Amino acid sequence: MWHITSNPLISKIFAVFLTGLVIKMMDDFIDSEYDDMLGKRNLSNVLGRGILPYAIFIFSLACLLDPRTSIGLFFSSYIFGMVTDYNVKMPAGLYGYQESLIVLSLGILLLGFSEITSSLFIMGFVQLWDDLCDYKKEKNCGKNYVKLLGKVECIILSIICFLSAFYFDAVKTVAASLSAVSIVYIIFLLSSCEEVS
Repeated sequence: MWHITSNPLISKIFAVFLTGLVIKMMDDFIDSEYDDMLGKRNLSNVLGRGILPYAIFIFSLACLLDPRTSIGLFFSSYIFGMVTDYNVKMPAGLYGYQESLIVLSLGILLLGFSEITSSLFIMGFVQLWDDLCDYKKEKNCGKNYVKLLGKVECIILSIICFLSAFYFDAVKTVAASLSAVSIVYIIFLLSSCEEVS
C-alpha cells in the first residue's frame, strides 16, 4: 500500500479530488456533443476515446484511498445526473427517477445515511455553482438550474447545500470545494496547451 493511505485525512482529500476528476470526465463524455455545439471545451476534446479508460483507472485509485467517500460522491453525481432526465427512459428500461431512487437506496444501504446525504449536498452545491458559472453560455439552450430557479435562488440554495454538507462532513466538503476549483483550472490549462500545439 502507498504511504499516503496510512493517513486517513490525506487519503480522503485525495480520494475526493480523484473522484471529482472522474465525475467531470464522465460528465464531459456524456455532454461532448452538446458542449461542441456551444463551443465549450471539455476533457473529451483533450483525451478523446481514452477518456473512459482513464476515468475507470482514476476511480479505482480513488476507491483504493477511501472507498466510502469515493462511492458516495459517485453515487450522488449519478443521482443528480438522473434528476434532469427524471421522465426519460434510460437504456436499462427504467425512467431516470427510478434509477435515482435505486441508487439512493443502495447508497443508504451500503454507505449509511450520513455519507450519502453529505455527498448529495456536496453535489448540489457544486452543480448549482457550475450552472451559475455556465449560465451565460447555456441560457438559450440546455438544462441549467439558474434558468429553472433563478439566479438569486440558486445562490441561496447553493449556500444552504454547502452549509448542510459542511455540517455532515467538513473535511469532505472543503476538499470537494477546493477540488472543483482545481479541476476547472487543470482543464483550462490542458485546453490551452492543446490549442497552442
